[in-house]
Amino acid sequence: MEKFNSFSNGDIKTVISSSPHNDNKITTVICSPKLKYIATSSSIKEKRDFMIALWPIIGDKNTLQPESTTTFRQFIHDDGAVNHKLRSVSDNNLVVVEYTSHNEPSIRVFVIFDLVRGFHIKVPGIPMQSHYHLFECAFLDNGDLVVINDTDVFVYTISFFRGQSMLICKAAYGFTHRYTKCLISKFGKLIPACYKYEYKEDDIRTQWDLETGSFVAQIPMDFRSVEDSNGHDDLVRNSDKTLLASYTCVGKPQKRILNVYSAETCVKLFSYNTLKENQYDIDFVRNGSRILVPSFTKYTKIDDPPVIDFLTLIDPFSFNSPIHISLKESSNEINVPLDFTPRLINKNKAIGIVDGLVHVRDIFQEDHSRKDVNDYNNFQNFMGDNLKHYLGSSSSPSSSYNKVYSGNNITWSIFDTQDGEELTAFNLNKTTYYWEPIDKRQGFYFNRIDDRLAGGIQDCRILPNDDFMVISKSFILIFTIDCKHKIQISYWWDRYSLTAGEVKLDNLISVRYFDDILKYYEVEMENVKTNEISYPLHELIENNITNLLFFTLHAPKILKAAIKFHRGDVVELICDQCMEFFEANQKNLAILSIISSILCKLDKYYPGSASKFLAQTTLVMKPVDHLHIHSTIYPHLYTYTLEHHMFKLNRFSKFYLDLYRSYSGFMLNLQNSDLWNSFLEILHYDRKFKRPALDLFIPLSKFASYPVEYNFWNELLGRPQANGFVKMQTTELYSDWNGEALLNFKWNTFGKYYYFFNWFVYTVYLLTFAFAVTDPKDFISQSNQRILLWISIILGFYHISFEIRQFVFNWKDYILSSWNFFDLGAYILPVATSIYWLNYGVPPLWAPAMSNLFLDLKFLFFLRPFESFGVYFAMITGVARKVFSFLIILGLILLGYTHALFTLLQPIEEFDESEPLFNDDKNNPWNLVPTFYRVGSDGNIIKKSAFIEPPNKNTNMYTNFGTALIAVYQLMTGDTGSLSSWEYSDNFPLVFLMITFSFFTVIYLLNLFIGLMSNAIQDNDNKASFLKQKAEILAEIELFCLFPQQRRWRHWFPDYIYYKAHVDEVRSKIREINGHDWHGVEKPVLHPELLKIIGMDKSRYRE
Repeated sequence: MEKFNSFSNGDIKTVISSSPHNDNKITTVICSPKLKYIATSSSIKEKRDFMIALWPIIGDKNTLQPESTTTFRQFIHDDGAVNHKLRSVSDNNLVVVEYTSHNEPSIRVFVIFDLVRGFHIKVPGIPMQSHYHLFECAFLDNGDLVVINDTDVFVYTISFFRGQSMLICKAAYGFTHRYTKCLISKFGKLIPACYKYEYKEDDIRTQWDLETGSFVAQIPMDFRSVEDSNGHDDLVRNSDKTLLASYTCVGKPQKRILNVYSAETCVKLFSYNTLKENQYDIDFVRNGSRILVPSFTKYTKIDDPPVIDFLTLIDPFSFNSPIHISLKESSNEINVPLDFTPRLINKNKAIGIVDGLVHVRDIFQEDHSRKDVNDYNNFQNFMGDNLKHYLGSSSSPSSSYNKVYSGNNITWSIFDTQDGEELTAFNLNKTTYYWEPIDKRQGFYFNRIDDRLAGGIQDCRILPNDDFMVISKSFILIFTIDCKHKIQISYWWDRYSLTAGEVKLDNLISVRYFDDILKYYEVEMENVKTNEISYPLHELIENNITNLLFFTLHAPKILKAAIKFHRGDVVELICDQCMEFFEANQKNLAILSIISSILCKLDKYYPGSASKFLAQTTLVMKPVDHLHIHSTIYPHLYTYTLEHHMFKLNRFSKFYLDLYRSYSGFMLNLQNSDLWNSFLEILHYDRKFKRPALDLFIPLSKFASYPVEYNFWNELLGRPQANGFVKMQTTELYSDWNGEALLNFKWNTFGKYYYFFNWFVYTVYLLTFAFAVTDPKDFISQSNQRILLWISIILGFYHISFEIRQFVFNWKDYILSSWNFFDLGAYILPVATSIYWLNYGVPPLWAPAMSNLFLDLKFLFFLRPFESFGVYFAMITGVARKVFSFLIILGLILLGYTHALFTLLQPIEEFDESEPLFNDDKNNPWNLVPTFYRVGSDGNIIKKSAFIEPPNKNTNMYTNFGTALIAVYQLMTGDTGSLSSWEYSDNFPLVFLMITFSFFTVIYLLNLFIGLMSNAIQDNDNKASFLKQKAEILAEIELFCLFPQQRRWRHWFPDYIYYKAHVDEVRSKIREINGHDWHGVEKPVLHPELLKIIGMDKSRYRE
């Protein structure tokens, strides 16, 4: 822990007056994170000094009094200090001031002033060098101080000891890239942005938690380079942490864009880019239900500070038009005096300067946002109190509830009719002041006592936003008026789940909410089939899914519930709607993560939907404003990512970051040099000329990355957490460009380095064992042989440890993989042979022979990741799987004939191979062996004198069943030697068996087997099978070679991966898609802009 003591200045005096800035114009007004203090500053030009005042916020006082006032020179006596800026203020009296030196204007210095105690502290830890493009310093909500430069982040905690302030380094982080801009949230969230010259388009912002140093989320920004931003950026989160709002000032001329995202999925809900050319700020107000955007307009004089001109109130939960409030024209609508000009808005309070003093006001009147500007609270804010009233109630259905319920702008009526309850909504006509009907719905049957679903209405209530709530015995429903002026059911709860606490009042739209809907949705669908009474839950599901806002916020929960309750129709509806939203706006890539994040689970239960999604997203453009064709020396499907990682600094991470940055900078400079291009032309003929290419996107966000949280003990005991890439090993995933590009990224980023290292270790293991057991007397001495055997044992156990971890991780898949048996043979046999050799001497020769066989085969299998060899390995295994059933049939036929021949040709009596025994048994080996007679001088055969070859175990191979099986296998290969000892003329059963066997097996089945293998080779997608095989290798590297922390590195396991596709390959792919021989599950979604760029749009392309 580094400690930095403060420096005391005894001559500092605190001066308090009614006008602390002494008629100097206040140029800066800033607030502390929790709004406990406000700091103001002004310049004293004649003295080249800088005045600071600190204003505490006490109670509900509107006019603040300064607690302390001081000048810069009272702390630091430096005549060369210029360009003073007030940067930040904490909740414990500390302010951060930035200044530069007159002699060295490029060096920026940050100093902390303790205005109450009269001390100052220089911000430590980072040398303020001139080459830094980024240097920021800010206080957080928890009181910590954050200091940031281009590559590093330091978090300091502030402590007070003996009246002095001290900075203690709490955490230090480093980034893999350099940055020029960053957003710092007061809640400790950091979002950096890359250099423009490193990456042309920085379209994804990564959010980090400075408290834990962990990854939070990926936020797709406005897809423009941040270097074009000259204005103000900000990022805020609402109170229940469901939404993120980002304001960005981009472009020349500048464009102001407000983007709102789902905090869970990071999918963009909407953009608001009609703001005027002013500076803006953003904040959530009214308990997070609205976004307030104050607009700052500068005075005519250059030195005058910006002031708030008008306010914009935006509802993030709908697409209604924003509400504009002009402070000049409509000042009576807000709670501020006429001479009060707001300079800042924070936590629903307007802060301004009146007569040199700071004034604080609540920005809105009590009922302003509800009546004057037709703004209503968010649903989540008032539903909790309304639901609590009914949770413990078990009263009977009421017949005395009101029939008419009046709201601010809508009146609802509900009446019992023969066709069920009739629900009508009325709208007030502002011209005639009559309530006119908007829509009418019938057939809900709320008040039917015998209705097993409703159980009768107990009460009704109109909500503050004019929605209508119906409370029955079993359920609570909310009705609303949609944009088409139709009555729609918007929410539905099971009262039992609410009462039991399974659905929390502070999180009403949870996973359990959709579980309850789909549970009763099944019952409702059965009622629909039998024409029984039911609630329109199917309508609710369809309305929610087709609503972009609701879909963006809650589609992952609906999809998980639909899979859980086996609702394939809902799953298909969600997938189709997701693609429909994507087609409408293909720059909104994050919406695809709703499907891709659970793609492996979807493939397990609904493989058709998963295959359809993969097929439709084959060609997805990179989300830039203007997709263009560029020349590249990189090969087709070359991959890259824009994501970075934030490391917690220690010795290892510092070494890695220095090495990584040096290597990245060297390669960047080298690739831009003429020497590198000349070298490529000599080395690679296919890269001699640059080829036109496009940047495309792999739509598998959150599929190949890992969650931040993990269990250390599971990782240690061989049960690491797997991602979708590890779980989903199917050829459908790798039958097109996306899967292949994903493998290219993993292989080039980390896979090949670990794979070659493992290959090297295995090669050492193979050579040490081979030298130790292969004719050791001619090569090595006995002592060296023992050393080599010990090395073989150590390396063997090293490899066995990986096999054990794989077995523990998933023993079923491990057993089903044939490659693992070769691995075990290559590791266990040599280790056992080495141990036996060291303890008992030379083992049986079959042991080293089989060990060498498995070792050599395993070495051969290391060629599997390389396409030139791996395709054939994939072909072998793929065809073997397809004809495996046929081989079983063939094997059973062999067993049948073996059994028959064994029964027919086995000896009747027992015999001894060393004692001759001649009898009438034709199957007796002594009767089957060749007999040699001597020929006399007269040419006649002398039968009395004979020589007999003694029999052996192969004389009659049908003596036992094992050798009989070998004999039948030889018959199948065409070797009839096992039957040549018998005479066929008087042995009809033998002839019958031999003829039928040769016809059905040798002639028919074996030729059929060859034909089946030929068809299997043609039908097998060898490229996809090879890629799947490579994916399995990379999955093993991820799980068992990388540390858990490495699997969380964002630059190794990003969500957003791009690849370069050669234009000629893209054109060929599109021709294939548009052709009649397309065999895919679904045709990919082709963006018109993509077709236009490559010249294949309808106006220029003819099939």
